[in-house]
Amino acid sequence: MAAGRLKIDIRRKRILELLAQNGQVTVAELSGLLNATQTTIRTDLDTMAAENRLVRIPGGAIAIPAQPVQTPVQEAAPDALAAQKRAIAAKVLSHIQDGDTLFLNSGSTTLRVAERSATTPCSSSGAISPRGRSCPWMA
Repeated sequence: MAAGRLKIDIRRKRILELLAQNGQVTVAELSGLLNATQTTIRTDLDTMAAENRLVRIPGGAIAIPAQPVQTPVQEAAPDALAAQKRAIAAKVLSHIQDGDTLFLNSGSTTLRVAERSATTPCSSSGAISPRGRSCPWMA
């Protein structure tokens, strides 16, 4: 094994040890502790995040949670927020005029907008544009 690769492996192992101890690390902190540039540390963190060894956050990283974190929205029943989503859709559509192009990303709230729209919105989402209709410039 090349000396450079060994150095990288040791540095990354130390990063994981610090995460296990503290739960969170910063680029600046790691740069000082490991005597590496902040650019090198960012590269290490990005690589380790891609390998699912940590979670990258702005300015540093956190340890991967032992159990997946669920937000209240994920725990809610699918239609628990339906009334709010319909209200949002109505407000959005009140700003749309004849001849406007409406591009919608995927999502349950934007689906409500599409369902209530008088025109077929442009979307790359099959749920929003089930007939495969998309904007001409998306071809």
